[in-house]
Amino acid sequence: MSIRERGKNNWQINVDAGRDESGRRQRRFYTFAGTKRAAKAFEAERKAEIARGTSVDPSRLSVGELLSRWQSHYVAHNVRGSTARRYGSIARRLTSEIGAQRLQALKPADIQAMYVRLLDAGLSPRTVLHHHRVLREALAWAMRMRLIEVNAADAATPPKATQKEVRALSPSEVGTLIASIEDEDLRRVALVTVATGMRIGEVLALRWSDLEDGQLRVERAVVYTPREGFSFEPPKTRAGRRAVALGASTIEVLREHRVTQNERRLSAGSAWADNDLIFPDHLGNVWAPYLVSKSFTSAARAAGFDGFTFHGLRHTTATLMLRGGVDAKLAAARLGHSSPVITQTLYQHVAPDLNQRVAEALDVLLTG
Repeated sequence: MSIRERGKNNWQINVDAGRDESGRRQRRFYTFAGTKRAAKAFEAERKAEIARGTSVDPSRLSVGELLSRWQSHYVAHNVRGSTARRYGSIARRLTSEIGAQRLQALKPADIQAMYVRLLDAGLSPRTVLHHHRVLREALAWAMRMRLIEVNAADAATPPKATQKEVRALSPSEVGTLIASIEDEDLRRVALVTVATGMRIGEVLALRWSDLEDGQLRVERAVVYTPREGFSFEPPKTRAGRRAVALGASTIEVLREHRVTQNERRLSAGSAWADNDLIFPDHLGNVWAPYLVSKSFTSAARAAGFDGFTFHGLRHTTATLMLRGGVDAKLAAARLGHSSPVITQTLYQHVAPDLNQRVAEALDVLLTG
C-alpha cells in the first residue's frame, strides 16, 4: 500500500520516485496529518512533482537547501523587498553555520549550540534573536510543505534581548537641540521629524507633491542596501499610509526651505536631479538615511545630548503626545501604528505618569 495509517488522522505515504542512475528503485516517504482523502490528494501532488522533476527528497534535503527554497518559493513572493533582503542576509549566516546538516536530523541542541557560537563571535543577543526568528519561520514553512514533522527551533531558547532605553527629550530640550544644529537642511529635517513623528525613511521620501492643505501624505519610505542602492517602498501596513497634519510653524519652516531649495536648484543648473524631494541631498538626489542619522548623532553630541539618535526624535514625539493627554488611538494614527495597543506597548514608560494624572483627577472629583 502506498498510504498506511499510523494513527488517527495520521498517515505514512510511500511514493515511487522512479529509478536512480544505477537502476535502483527510489521511494520517498512522507508523514501526513489529516483525513485519508486529504492524504491521497497530498500523494497525488507529490507524484505530480516527481513527474515534473521539481520534487525534492525530504530525507536528503539539507538545512541550507531548505533556506534557499524557502527564500525563492515563499519569501520572494510574500515579503516586501527590504525585509526579504534582511532575511537573505540572515539566511546566509545560518547556512554558513548549519547549512550542511540534514534537515530532518536537525535537533534543538544543534540550534542552541549555534546561538552560543554566534554570541561568542560578537553578535548581540538581539541579532541572535533575529536569527532565531528567521530560522523558526523557515522551519515552520518546511512543516507546511510536509518536509519535516517538528520545528526544532521551537524547542531552542534564543538569548533574551533587553529593550534598549530610548531617551525622550522635554519640549525645552527639543528647542535647545534643534537650535544648536548648524547645518540648515539637517535642522529642518529634524524639526519636521519631531513635529510629525515620522520615521527617517518616510521623511526623506517626502515629495513636494505630498504637501497639500497643511498636511503631508506618507505614501512611501526610502530603503537602502549596499547591493541595490536606494529604492522607495510603500508602508508595511495600511495604517502606515497616512496624512499628517502640520502646525503653522512647521508649514512656515517648509516654505522657507522651498525658497532655499529653489535657489540651490538654480545654482546647480543641469546638475540638479529633479526628483521633487522635499529633503534631498545637495544635488536633488536621495539623501541617504544613514548619513542623516550619523550627522544628527554628531550634532546632538556637540549640543550636550550624547547618545541621542535620530530615532529619538520620533520617540520624543510619541512620548510628548501621550504625556500631553493625546488619545492613544490618535497618537497611533499619527505615528503610523496599526493599533493603539502597539503605541501603548512601545511607550509603557509613559504609563506611570498617566496613571498618576488619573489618580489626581479622581481625587479632585471625589473630594470636591
